[in-house]
Amino acid sequence: MLPDRLAAVTAAARAWQDPDFPTRAEAVVSTLGAPNRFTEEAMAYAINHQMHQLGSPKKLAAWIEPVQSTAPALPVSVGIAAEGAVPLDALRAMMGVWLAGHAPVVRLSATSPHLLRAFAETIAAEAGSASAEPITFAVDDAHLLTPSTALIASGDADTCASWTERGAETGLDSERVLLHPRGTTVAVIDGTEDFEERVALAEDVLLHEGLSPANVALLWAPVGLDPDPYFEAFSGFRQVMPAHPDTDGVLEMPRAFLKAADLPYAWGDGVLVSRGAPDVQQPGHLRWSEYETPDAVQSWIAAHRAGLHGVVAASRVTERLRIAPDLHIAPGEAHRERLCSAADRALIDFLARLGG
Repeated sequence: MLPDRLAAVTAAARAWQDPDFPTRAEAVVSTLGAPNRFTEEAMAYAINHQMHQLGSPKKLAAWIEPVQSTAPALPVSVGIAAEGAVPLDALRAMMGVWLAGHAPVVRLSATSPHLLRAFAETIAAEAGSASAEPITFAVDDAHLLTPSTALIASGDADTCASWTERGAETGLDSERVLLHPRGTTVAVIDGTEDFEERVALAEDVLLHEGLSPANVALLWAPVGLDPDPYFEAFSGFRQVMPAHPDTDGVLEMPRAFLKAADLPYAWGDGVLVSRGAPDVQQPGHLRWSEYETPDAVQSWIAAHRAGLHGVVAASRVTERLRIAPDLHIAPGEAHRERLCSAADRALIDFLARLGG
């Protein structure tokens, strides 16, 4: 059964690599009408990346290998809460659960109610009789928790705490709950970044309008570094990936505050950057913080390690700061998470325990 499911997923992913594939195209149009800040360009980026990962039989088999050798004796119903901050959020969880032989029950976000359902429909068409445990969709959180005997969710600290509490109220053992707390992504530059590295950093900062935990929210730069070359890269990125029409409006209030307080900032092309203390701002507002010595950055990272999603930096900077490999993200890779990432491995380990 599992080899058939692998084949169905890779076939569906390859079909979705074509932007004109009818199911994908219709889902994209519908998603653009939902209450989100997705753009057509950012959706194409996210879909293409995910489908190239899932469309590789070799990568997919290696990812699911710890649980693909035997199907579970009793398939488990696994609730999955899609946060919806970025296109195809929770896709990896949905695929991992189904490929492991379990039954995903997905609660879609209002911001993205179409993409996951449409991709599941494509998989079902490819799977045929292999779809004994179908991918289903819950209408609300209550529907999600009631039939589920396991739960996968993500969000900020309060959201994760809420899921833990609600899971306990429905009798879910803590070992059957997998939570992915949202972390913060920071970047560290040393002023020697070339054109390609600056463009890559722009992608890490601006793609998905700052709403993804992978977006760089705080940038550490040497004292006195001229920011103009980096701002030029940001502006150039916006020529390729335009900001959502609502982004400037969302950032108008923090911009007005900075102006009234006479604090230094740069503004334009759906970009707001302020200079100041290393305090994370609202999504889409990048804080530029200066450091005198690498030791200052290293101490800050060590103090905030538990709340970090990753650190974007060139290898030369990473080596100087002695950043742990599991935190390091090369410039331009923040939104290109590969199969077998740390989060994916945690998911597979969780599914292996469910089947045991």
